[in-house]
Amino acid sequence: MIDLIKQGIDRNAAIVANVTPEHYGQPTPCKGFDVKMLLNHIVGGNHMLAAVGQGKTVDAGAEMPDLVGSDPLGAYKQSAEAALAAWSDPSMMGRSHTFPFGELPGPAAFGTVLLETWVHGWDLAKATGQDATIPAPIAEALLAGLQAGGFDAFRSPEGNPFGPAVDVSADATPSDKLVAFVGRTP
Repeated sequence: MIDLIKQGIDRNAAIVANVTPEHYGQPTPCKGFDVKMLLNHIVGGNHMLAAVGQGKTVDAGAEMPDLVGSDPLGAYKQSAEAALAAWSDPSMMGRSHTFPFGELPGPAAFGTVLLETWVHGWDLAKATGQDATIPAPIAEALLAGLQAGGFDAFRSPEGNPFGPAVDVSADATPSDKLVAFVGRTP
């Protein structure tokens, strides 16, 4: 699992490296987020994942400051390294982890880290005109985990954090099926 998280982090670093200030005001597939807000959410999410991985309590209601500043790639890399370091211990899989939305057993917690990493990378790539494709084996594994149950509790009509599933054709790519399942239009 840690290798899949690392792959997502590396992929997202390449995506963030191609984001320019001209992209900041553009809309994203994340309802209510422009590119700058999404970048800030991704960096803040990495800090939250690092804190959760370290067993710290996270205040989901706290206002998020501008974490991106004038160096989005530097901010992303620093936050991603912190998250990766926190989740690199193999014993993490056998423990429960307390997220702002509740406690999850190790496998579900790792699934949450993977989902956050890969889907928000897709969001950012899509919003900035980059290749948004999530590799088929990763998309298929994430989708299977989500379809196993419990994901509907995170859906809302407003799309936060996830909207209703979007219909796609049976022959859609695994990447498109995954993002459609979490309420994005591929």
